[in-house]
This record gives sequence, C-alpha cells and structure tokens, in this order.
Amino acid sequence: MDIILIKRLNDLREEKDLSIAASAREIGVPARNLQYYFNGTYDFPLPILIDLANYFEVPLDYLVGRTNLKRLK
Repeated sequence: MDIILIKRLNDLREEKDLSIAASAREIGVPARNLQYYFNGTYDFPLPILIDLANYFEVPLDYLVGRTNLKRLK
C-alpha cells in the first residue's frame, strides 16, 4: 500500500479529530473494512478513495501524492 496515501488520510482524519470508525460512519462503509485499508491489508477501492476525497474536500491527486495542493479551488 502506498505510504503517502495512508499518511495523508491519517493526517486528514487527525485534523478533524476522527477515528477510523468515525470516518467509516461518515462515508457509509463498515469500520472493519476501512481499518483493513488503513492497515494496508487491502488496497483502497477507487469508490472509497473518491468518498474519502469528497468528505475531506481534497483532490484525489493530493491523496495519492501526485500534487501537494491540498484544497480544491
């Protein structure tokens, strides 16, 4: 699993003071599944990445490390 992706998602969660379980509730997925993704057990499916990017209001390119621009314009 991509270290940049997990680090950026963890940073975004911490900025909002959210646990993985709370993040899972916000995007409507089981907490256990999200935990597997954050632990690197499974790769993040694209629809989950899109939901997380939308929730945190960041571009997908930021999450995957293609840009350092954190906010959508």
